[in-house]
Parts: sequence; C-alpha cells; structure tokens
Amino acid sequence: MDFLTKVHFFADLLQNAGLQRSPAPAQTSHKPADILEQAGIVPVMTIPVNRLLVPAFGFKSLEAAAHYIQSVSTIHSDGKRERTIIRTRDTVYVERDVSLPEFTIDLKPLDFVRRNDGRYRQPWLTLRDRDVPMPKGAYHVLLLPEGRRTTRLSGGRERAVPWVKEARGGPWEMAVAWERGDGERLADVYEDRDIRIFAARRVRGVYIARRAEITGAGLIERFVTEVGLLKLQVLDKGRGDDVVEPEIRVTRWVDDMPVMPDRYEDRIINDPRARRLFAKAASLFADRCEDGLPKDIERRLSFFQKQNAMVDGQQGWDFRLKIDDIGDMAALDLCKEPWQLAIVVSRYGFNPNYASNQMSYTMGECTCRMLAKYKSTKTETRRDLVDRWMTDYVFMTTDMWNYTGD
Repeated sequence: MDFLTKVHFFADLLQNAGLQRSPAPAQTSHKPADILEQAGIVPVMTIPVNRLLVPAFGFKSLEAAAHYIQSVSTIHSDGKRERTIIRTRDTVYVERDVSLPEFTIDLKPLDFVRRNDGRYRQPWLTLRDRDVPMPKGAYHVLLLPEGRRTTRLSGGRERAVPWVKEARGGPWEMAVAWERGDGERLADVYEDRDIRIFAARRVRGVYIARRAEITGAGLIERFVTEVGLLKLQVLDKGRGDDVVEPEIRVTRWVDDMPVMPDRYEDRIINDPRARRLFAKAASLFADRCEDGLPKDIERRLSFFQKQNAMVDGQQGWDFRLKIDDIGDMAALDLCKEPWQLAIVVSRYGFNPNYASNQMSYTMGECTCRMLAKYKSTKTETRRDLVDRWMTDYVFMTTDMWNYTGD
C-alpha cells in the first residue's frame, strides 16, 4: 500500500467512526500592528516656509513615538498648525515645541547686524535643560528643509512710513542646501515637488538670500544678496544642557545681477566642498526663487504708489475742497476709495470733541471714535469696507499714533 492509499484509508476510518479531521489553521500574517495608526496618528509635513531648521525627536520605536505624540498632542504649541511627523522605514521624527526666538537661535538672514567676512559665534540653541528628562526612546535630531525658503528683514532703524517699512521687511526669497558635517550627501526623509527634508545631528549648509533696498518713497534702489555658510552640531553627550552649536560665516554684495553659481565663490568660500554646496544652493535659487522683486511686494508697492498719487494729485485737491465744510459724517459718506478715506481722516480725525480726555488726546483715539460713530448707523457691508480701507491703507500711511507722552 503506497503513501496516498494509506492516507485515504485512515481518512475513511475516521469518517466511519463519526470523527472529522480538524481543518488546518488559516495562514495569518504576523506583521505587527502599526501603533501610530492605532493611535490615530497620521504622518504630516507642516514645516513653515520661513524655517531653516526644526528641532525634533527621533524614535526607533513606534510605541515610544506614539506615546510621546499623545503626551504633547498632534497640534503644535503655536496652535496654528499640526505638528510635523515624518515616518521612514525604521524611524519616526516628531517636531518639537521649541520656539527658536525664545531659545536665542534665529539665523536672521538679511538682518542689519554688521558682520565682517569671518567666523563668529551665534548663541547656542538649548534643546533640553539638564534637569528635564528625555522622552523614553527619543534622541535629538534636526529636520532641515532644502529648497526654496523665505526670510524677513529685521533690525532696520531707518525711519519710514509704515507701508515702506512693511515692504522692506519682506518676505524675501531664499534657497538653502545641506550636506553632512563630513561633506557626504544626506539621505532625505521626506520629498515632494518643492522641498526635501533631511534629518541629521551634524550638518553643513549654504543659504542664499536676496532682497531689494527700498527708498522712503517706495522705489527700488538696488538689490542685496547674502550668502551664509552654516555649521550646526547637536551636543548632548556631556553633563550640561543639550544644545545645538552653530557657526556661521556671512558675505554680502550689492548689485542687480542674477545669482550665479560661479561669480563669487572664490571670495565667498575657500573650502572646495563648500563651493559645491554653494553651487547647489545657487541652482536651487535659480530654479525656484524669484530673482527680482517678489510679486507680493511688487503688488503692495504698486497699490500704495497709486493711492498716494491720487492723494497728492489734482483729484485729491478736488476732493479736499468738496469735503472741507460739510462735516465728518457727510465727508465719510462720500468716500468710495481708500485714498479718499485718508483725506477725510486727515481733515476731521484730530477732533478734540471725540477725545476721552480734553487735556491729552491723540489722532488715533479721535479717529477711532469718529469712525465708531459713523459705523453705528451703517450696514455691515459698509462697516467692513471702511475697516478694510483703514487696515490696508490709512493706518499704513498716516500718523495714527496713540502715544500721549509721559
């Protein structure tokens, strides 16, 4: 009797005895459950376009990452966006609630601090006080966006009307490229059409930022280009606080020429590896950034220049004559454009009858009380229109100060 015959013979015996053979257990997958999905945690990339680096925790354990995220919430501490969570094959990166200005590291591209072409030390970023325990299974890491970024001008002390100061502030175009601290390429942990994100503890980077110098009349005078060579290193092995040590070398030049990879590298960066990184940043700037005046700033400047031309031109003088003796409420009824409201505010806004204190009052206080009286009898549409004109134009062009002196 061969083997198959024996099998069928014993199967028949079992069946005749009223016994059934137990079916074989179904093949089940032993893949572990995704702890992040079970906890309702979805990876998301929300790093703002104005950030050059983002402190984060790295976790090799899904359970540890999920526990930490649940303890701090998926909403960032600023309350405006979801926390960035990036998951790779073997690691979860979770954005921390470290606020860079609070921890005294703000790279401030394009600021007005006078810096020589040489190295200088930036205040260190404190990642963790030594008395604060680390989350279980976590280690410090920096998330580093590569590609187009934006930056704002800070530190300017030149007097100017508010709309000019706002335009000078930006945001201005910037591009940044990164590599490992030893000069080797970084492996990205996230990539889409516009940006790549790297995660590292010791890096080198080059940023290229470009802004326009704007005159007090809102005209473009010239362009300023700044190149910064960055070195960042996480230091967390000692007994003190865990920190990031930054080292920055900055060079600026003034011209109207486009950013080119090979025009200034000899006088900017002597390290051949850094030159390669500079060429990469320049290529990113050329591909993804606006080389001239950013369109948002151009639109804002054009808006104010046109409105100002109406105020100072013949139409402005004609409107002044029309409203001169008709009273503030009637004059406000005649306003159909922002520049007309500015003329009415200049004519009637500084009225002591609207002051809460006849001995000490400001144009801002009186104007706000005048407008409150006017809006109290108008439709919601008209009220919203007047508020928008005030915010977009009048507050930005007139001396609406509320300071009454010491």
